[in-house]
Amino acid sequence: MSTLIAPAHACGLGIMAADLAAHCEPITHVVAVESMPNAPRVVWPTRVSVEVVQRGSQPKTVHGSTVVFIEASLDVDISGFERRVFVPMWENINTGYEAKSATCIISVTKYGHEKLAANGILSGYLPWPVELKSLRSTKKVKTLLHVAGSFGHWYRKGTPEAVGMWNASGLADKGVRLVIRCWEPMPQEIKELIAGGSGGIEVRDGFVAGRDELFEDADALLMPSRCEGHAVVALEAMARGIPCFVTNAAPINEYETSHRFLLPIIGMANLTGSPFDYAICDTARSGELLRGMVLDSANWIAAASVRAYLTAERMSWGSLGEEWGKTVA
Repeated sequence: MSTLIAPAHACGLGIMAADLAAHCEPITHVVAVESMPNAPRVVWPTRVSVEVVQRGSQPKTVHGSTVVFIEASLDVDISGFERRVFVPMWENINTGYEAKSATCIISVTKYGHEKLAANGILSGYLPWPVELKSLRSTKKVKTLLHVAGSFGHWYRKGTPEAVGMWNASGLADKGVRLVIRCWEPMPQEIKELIAGGSGGIEVRDGFVAGRDELFEDADALLMPSRCEGHAVVALEAMARGIPCFVTNAAPINEYETSHRFLLPIIGMANLTGSPFDYAICDTARSGELLRGMVLDSANWIAAASVRAYLTAERMSWGSLGEEWGKTVA
């Protein structure tokens, strides 16, 4: 039976497709339909094959079940699929043609489910699972990690805010460093923010093809994202026991409920022409919060790691995989 899984945002396409195919038999083939043809294809594990279908093309017939990832704005006819499970991301609740053609709509965030219900679109709610790793033993925060993504590092991932709160924290003077990972070379305006700051920032360009490499030296994750379709980076970090400082805005705050780790915001700004507002972090207050937490890390990091890990465990494939298997069967 063919299945369509269609998030309405490019965020984590390959990650989610590969995870689904790895844990829900007999899916062995992934078709990724998206609006960013130059984005890296993230496919773990290796047994999953990936086919990219460009805008206006039709998904091809393959053996076994088919998982198709499609952006809501794309004009791909999915009516030929026997079973069509539509998984919208929260940024695009105007699901349009894909939702009308779907046989089942599943929202992976509580926020998305609430918005769909408010718009009169029937939807189930099933969190997206994460692969649980071994719990790390961390007693001191020496390195904060900020994942800037690809195009997102100049508006969506909150990289300017991450640099601003880092400079406000004064942690560079305490021997702590901030590592910024970005797929593409850093924009000039961000370079200038870094150059005019307090130091202690290491920028690493280039796409990381493995999760272990991404998180290899992170003691905590700094994620002041302005918006997330699905906070997959935070979940991946917590699945290793890495505490996450995240924006106190939906849907990212669904995965870190302790106010101790939720970064305060000063307002919302519509930066993309979308009907939704994007959260902007209060860099000064967040910098003070970071400084207090990190310098007091001997008292909280071990407990914070366990808390993060337990959050990920509740959303692991071991906990949710059977439900997703039934959904896509």
